[in-house]
Amino acid sequence: MRLASDEEPGMALIALGLGFVVGISLALTGSGGTAFAVPLLVYVLNMSPHRAVCASMAAIGVTTALATVRRLGSKERALDLRSGLLLAIGGIVGAPAGAWLGGLISERWLLVLFAGVVLVVAVRMLFGGPQGSKKSDRDKPSVESGGALRLSDSRIFAVLGAGIITGVLAGLVGVGGGFLLVPVLVLIGGLEMHGAIATSQYVIAVISIAATASHLIAGQRIPLGPASLFAVGSIVGMAAGAPLAAKISGARLQRLFGVALLVMALVILLKNLR
Repeated sequence: MRLASDEEPGMALIALGLGFVVGISLALTGSGGTAFAVPLLVYVLNMSPHRAVCASMAAIGVTTALATVRRLGSKERALDLRSGLLLAIGGIVGAPAGAWLGGLISERWLLVLFAGVVLVVAVRMLFGGPQGSKKSDRDKPSVESGGALRLSDSRIFAVLGAGIITGVLAGLVGVGGGFLLVPVLVLIGGLEMHGAIATSQYVIAVISIAATASHLIAGQRIPLGPASLFAVGSIVGMAAGAPLAAKISGARLQRLFGVALLVMALVILLKNLR
């Protein structure tokens, strides 16, 4: 299904609906949602891949930023601003590099590269075991008496490196990188699953905004109408998915989204490599 133009009747509802799908999946998994944005924008809203990457980052940046503000004002806020700071700094460094690299790649190969990244995400979700599984005490980072994380030098560099990689991926293929951020926050940052998802969304907000700015500075432009509607739908989906996230089995969600991402990646590869 493709939209012939921005004026086609029903385009607004379609853009809102697609954004809703991305928003609710982002709320439920903290990782898989962003991977749906680019192909939906390309194959349904008929954006070019480069524009879709920029529009994806803009919509996801706004959505996750609002979710972060909401959590900061909540009594039950789960996110850890301090533990996500290194990841965010790394992402800000990596996003411009990813945007620059994306400008050097043709649209066809950009989609192939995107599908390859999504395949990695899908395989990890299907076969990597439930995210946020319990760790032994010796595997956890040490914690100061005030409750703040105290990371060793090696852990600091690992977290910073993961942030840089996430930023490069965001700028290059429009993937927020939650699939990398969540396990880093759990295994290195010592957060439990819900805290890791909440913190990853805060980091994704920072990285997405940095990636969007990098694309705009490089001269990329996006159709504001469809992109804005997509963002609104994503915000609504994020709000709708938040209450469900704590009620649905994490392992079941992980497998479900893993299968969906695997199918999507294979379809994109078949379309662009034949």
